Amino acid sequence: MALIKKFFFIMLLGTISVIINGCSDKVTEKPHFIQYNASFYAEKDSEYPLSISYLNTRNSKSVIKPENVTSIQFGKDKLVKIKNYKFYESNPSKKYSISNIELNLSFPEIGKEEVHELTINFTKGNPITFPIGNWIFNIEPESSNKEFLEMGKDYGVVFPKFDGYRLNFYNKSNEKISISDVKIQLKSVEFEKSNYTINPKTTLKTINKIKGKPASDMFFIIRPKIEYKLNDQNYSYYPYASLYGNIEITDEDLEREFNKTS
Repeated sequence: MALIKKFFFIMLLGTISVIINGCSDKVTEKPHFIQYNASFYAEKDSEYPLSISYLNTRNSKSVIKPENVTSIQFGKDKLVKIKNYKFYESNPSKKYSISNIELNLSFPEIGKEEVHELTINFTKGNPITFPIGNWIFNIEPESSNKEFLEMGKDYGVVFPKFDGYRLNFYNKSNEKISISDVKIQLKSVEFEKSNYTINPKTTLKTINKIKGKPASDMFFIIRPKIEYKLNDQNYSYYPYASLYGNIEITDEDLEREFNKTS
């Protein structure tokens, strides 16, 4: 599982080929952050490392210089705190350079918060705020429940096109588990089903498909809260987050994404 989690950080477009263009005078440019439709559940006082990505046109200079960054703020900095961060690069596409920020998130308070912006503070000059899409965070009370549910073998964290949430969970108990709800809150997205049954020592592997037309968004992050019962006792489980839309990306896809904030 540690390898799966590490793979989650090294995200976005690893399969895009590297094409080197000649350089001319570079113009300073405000980058485009990927616009995620994200639903994220977490327990109070927990932490989670999560990477987000941004694009600049090649042969331009980004206004973000990592060595000049002093702090980063997620939304209004209430329920979601950034403890520390790290910048790293991905392979560029024909037209865009691709940069990433690995954010170590912490959740000090219980509640719900919608986040649409990321603010970066610099050693000189004013802070710059960037739109990052639609994020819904639900911070839940800390649970002391013993976990009888775990991620199944080959649990996926990165997928291409979003057509529903992929469940892959293993019942490691000797009793039947009844999943009463798969809590996900995405903007303009509803799911067909939320209740499932898993027999002892078996794996549930299925797709909870979306209702109606697919959302217009290209990129999704989902970390659900799984509510289930075993022997009439209620339990909760928070699996790794899954990313949708981050592989099999074309230059045309990046062009459409970049134009959302250009």
